[in-house]
Amino acid sequence: MNDMISLTAAASLVGVHPNTIKNWFDRNEGPPRHYVESSNSFHYKRSEVMAWKEANPDGPPRKPRQGRPRT
Repeated sequence: MNDMISLTAAASLVGVHPNTIKNWFDRNEGPPRHYVESSNSFHYKRSEVMAWKEANPDGPPRKPRQGRPRT
């Protein structure tokens, strides 16, 4: 468990706000998270966050906007 870090620490490593990490998770993007039963919360493995950051230096790829075009 010593490799496990909090949402705030993961966000700090990636260089984004914690809410950004949450939003990425909701869209199935970003580093994987793991449920830690002893703390009843989700944490991140430092090694996985660092590997994800190396593979995605600019964050997850942006998807095209949906909806009608702006005028």
